[in-house]
Amino acid sequence: MKKSERLHPCPFCGGRAEARKKKRRIANEKNPPWLIQCSNPKCFAESGVFLSQTDAVAAWNRRTPIRQKIS
Repeated sequence: MKKSERLHPCPFCGGRAEARKKKRRIANEKNPPWLIQCSNPKCFAESGVFLSQTDAVAAWNRRTPIRQKIS
């Protein structure tokens, strides 16, 4: 994975995210699909399934900017 493709932490728990290949292939595709999962065993966050690691990382990292909390 390139430096520009570095994964952001999990948006729910702040845990480390990991890119993984699924074991099963999608019909008519040569390569197994990719998804991003949180490595925290108490968090079940994961991305959708993508045909490339680059697309999976881009989707995981696409976030709405966090607004400052009003106290």
